[in-house]
Amino acid sequence: MVWWVALVCRLSDCGSGGIAFAALAVNLVTFYRESRIGHPNSTNRLLFVSYGALLGFDAFSLVPELLIQPLQAIVGGHRGPTGQYDAGRRPFDLSTSRAKHFFEVEGAGHYDMYYKPEYVGPAVARLAEFFSEYLAPEDSAGC
Repeated sequence: MVWWVALVCRLSDCGSGGIAFAALAVNLVTFYRESRIGHPNSTNRLLFVSYGALLGFDAFSLVPELLIQPLQAIVGGHRGPTGQYDAGRRPFDLSTSRAKHFFEVEGAGHYDMYYKPEYVGPAVARLAEFFSEYLAPEDSAGC
C-alpha cells in the first residue's frame, strides 16, 4: 500500500480548516502554487514513507569539518514560520572558517528573498562584495 500526503493545494484550503501552521501554509501556497513561480504539473504530494528519511536527515552534521573556506550567509531578517533564518544562521555558527560573514536583509522573509528587488538587491550587492574579496585573482599574469 502506498500512502500519499497531499499538501495544501490552494489558498482557500487554509481558511477554516483549522491548520495550525496557517501562516506557513499561506506563504507556501501563495508562492509555490498560486504565483508565477508555480508549475502546472506540480502534484504537491510526497510519499508518506519518505518522511522518516526527511526527519532523520541532518544537513549540518559535517559543517565544522567541511565548511572551512570563506563563508557568506545571507538571510531574510523577518523570522517567519519556515525556520529559514535559523537554517542560515546555524551553519554560520558551526563553521570553523576564519573568514565568515553574516548578512541579514531587514524586513525580508524567506520567500521575499527569491524575487523581490528591494530584498534581492542588497543580497546581490553583498555577494558581489564577498566574491570580489575572496574570488579575485591574485595574479592573472600566470594564466
